[in-house]
Amino acid sequence: MSKEIPSYVVILCKDCNFYFGKHNKSNFNCPRCGIFQKNPQIFSRVEDSNTLHSLVSELNIPEELRDDFKNLNDNLERSTSVENLIDLIPLILRDVPNSRGELNLFDLNEFLKKKNIKFDARKIIEVCEIEGLLIRLAEGKWKKISESL
Repeated sequence: MSKEIPSYVVILCKDCNFYFGKHNKSNFNCPRCGIFQKNPQIFSRVEDSNTLHSLVSELNIPEELRDDFKNLNDNLERSTSVENLIDLIPLILRDVPNSRGELNLFDLNEFLKKKNIKFDARKIIEVCEIEGLLIRLAEGKWKKISESL
């Protein structure tokens, strides 16, 4: 038996004109006004929650501001994107270690997720070890070799 990808719907509330997203098998109560949508006006269907979030956010911005917001958001994504390890490693060594200069795989993964950076944490650690920036203390735990890093 194959798993189905959950399908989400974007609904326009007929009472308050607010767009909201729901799993297609849930009740369609508007989160803004609380009114149950008996015959919901389905605006769109999407396959994942990230797309749902983006679409609902965009639709609830006034039309005259959408282009400005999209441009601002695109510029922000470009300015905060890290495209290579040379840019990424100093950020990691500055922001991830605790007060004793130690870091672990969980904290590194959380940092990467929070910054929306698509690099493998283990590969980053491996490069840092090879370059002499980190030393392994235990399985899944490292320490910065120099506090000046």
